[in-house]
Amino acid sequence: MKEELEIERDWLLKAMPQGITFNRVIQQYYFIEDDVFKRVRESNYVNHTEYHLTIKTPREDGKIGFIEAEKLISKEVFLDKVKMAHTYITKDRFTKPYEVNGVKLLWEIDNFTSIPLIKMEIELPEDEFDLPIPDDMSQLIVIETTGMKEFSNASLSKKLVF
Repeated sequence: MKEELEIERDWLLKAMPQGITFNRVIQQYYFIEDDVFKRVRESNYVNHTEYHLTIKTPREDGKIGFIEAEKLISKEVFLDKVKMAHTYITKDRFTKPYEVNGVKLLWEIDNFTSIPLIKMEIELPEDEFDLPIPDDMSQLIVIETTGMKEFSNASLSKKLVF
């Protein structure tokens, strides 16, 4: 699995922003395997579908973000892991490019379809990155949820009923 540092800030929104582009439909399933909390994701883009297995662990330095280990998996492996899942979320993802002092970033806006919620997130290149939020986006913010475990996707996921 490829491991990367993910430094991310996120917010709860009261409405969808303007000027965003549909990116994909996402279904995520959460399960425990070998005493490790894991996620599998199905991403349905316009022209193709991808499946990923992900393990996120908190940073040891206590700063925001995670160490994310992720790998591409087959549909068969995805379906096998879904059988182990206890919770799930579904959401439509939209994106909006954003540039700050020559650094290209991407707003990701998730309109959850499994629960009535809209979240916005952005991955940052470094811990102390100064992120000005454009007025059109900041006016929609209800609360910043960065680091609030109760607003993580895993915590927001719904119990599977078979």
